[in-house]
Amino acid sequence: MKCPNCGSDMPDDVLYCEHCGKDIHIVPDFEPDLDYRIGGFAGGPLSEQEKNSKASPKEGNKEREKEDKEGDPPRRRRQKLDYMIISAGVCLVGLLAVMAAVAIYFYHYWSYDYQLQRASECIAQGRYDEAIGYYERALELDYTDIEVNFSLAESYLKKGNKMEYEYLLREIIQSPFCNQEQLERAYGKLFEIYRDRGEYDTINEILHKSGNEAIQTAYQRYLVEPPEFSYDSGYYNVAVSLKLTSCAAGSIYYTMDGTDPGENSLLYTAPILLTETTTVKAIFINEYGVASDLAERTFHIFVDLEVEPDVSVIDGEYHVPTLIEVSNDDEADIYYTTDGEDPTASSRLYTGPIHMPVGQSIFKFASLREDGTCGKVAVRRYHLVLDTDLTPEAAGDIVVGKMIEQGKIFDAEGFFEEGAGARYFYQYQYVTNVEGDADYYVFAEIYQDALGVQERTGSFYAVNIYTGECYKLLIDKNNYSLVELIINSPEEG
Repeated sequence: MKCPNCGSDMPDDVLYCEHCGKDIHIVPDFEPDLDYRIGGFAGGPLSEQEKNSKASPKEGNKEREKEDKEGDPPRRRRQKLDYMIISAGVCLVGLLAVMAAVAIYFYHYWSYDYQLQRASECIAQGRYDEAIGYYERALELDYTDIEVNFSLAESYLKKGNKMEYEYLLREIIQSPFCNQEQLERAYGKLFEIYRDRGEYDTINEILHKSGNEAIQTAYQRYLVEPPEFSYDSGYYNVAVSLKLTSCAAGSIYYTMDGTDPGENSLLYTAPILLTETTTVKAIFINEYGVASDLAERTFHIFVDLEVEPDVSVIDGEYHVPTLIEVSNDDEADIYYTTDGEDPTASSRLYTGPIHMPVGQSIFKFASLREDGTCGKVAVRRYHLVLDTDLTPEAAGDIVVGKMIEQGKIFDAEGFFEEGAGARYFYQYQYVTNVEGDADYYVFAEIYQDALGVQERTGSFYAVNIYTGECYKLLIDKNNYSLVELIINSPEEG
């Protein structure tokens, strides 16, 4: 290998020329022309300063060494400083904006009033899902506010979610933070749901669970309780007149044969006379068809009573006028009532067959003892149903009209002499069959003087219950005969 500086021969593995003292470089020296060509290709045309720098590598190296020693020129230092200041300002503004946004978010998130305000705005705009979210967040902040619970429930209802609406109302009535007004409102809204669905048994169940006397009183018509007995179970040495009562409108059904009562059992309408050991079972069914639990009492009665009077007509429904006859073995006087009370010596005395009244009726008969009290009571319940639309009241109007046509009275009040004050009126008695021909409503003529004293005139009138024809009725004991009324003729007898 030759020295590239002086051309002297030198060993291949030596990097120092012993003749000229120059170091031997493995990499060729920098070529300015090649650097210029490369620079132009990579970055475009070079400036004059860059060309001079490239043309003179040694001078460029000196300039760089000078810049390194002296540092950035003042202009470049100012640019760097401005850039740093602007960057810091931008970062600070961004940081403050983020902090403000976070602060506002957390302020709203923890603001109870803000949640309610936003919920109200969403409701007004029909955005119920968003309103529900705000109400639920408000309840997270204060779950004791019952009015917000109401608002949340109403939001679900407006959205059409009736199931959640019902659930929230049930939650409200269980809340310990409800006042009485809020409770009544919640129960009222809840019961509207079940009324619309016909679920009256659910209303009854909720009322029982409420334990709130004021609520139960306010909605008593829906509350179903077992019938109350006027006597408790026990041992008695006298007959027991058992009364059954209920707390609401409806019906009481009972049995005395050991079976459970239902709507086809005996309907309680009057006190039940118990003269021997009996188990009475009763239920109450309100007007909405909800049945109570079973009430049951056993009465052990040991009393020696006389035989009850013998009544010719048994309990039941009848469709033709029927006579009720009563007798007893000892021929003692028999007294009876039709108001459900037990007979006493001051009750009506039985003197002969009794015409069964139209509609439902209850008779009680008892013989009078020597001590003036009544013995064992015979009870009969009847229901007389006639195949006619003519009522006794309408038949009475027919009689009055006939009397006006005859000239016996001149107005519907029964006055027959102007200014006298006395009058006739016609009092319904009973319905009976006459001459085996047809059934008639019977009316007695009553005279009332100017002082209001009344007495029967002995005249009777009969109206055919099917045709409405009116006759004068002649009665001889239990025999009847009809007499046609002649218009504008003097009154008979």
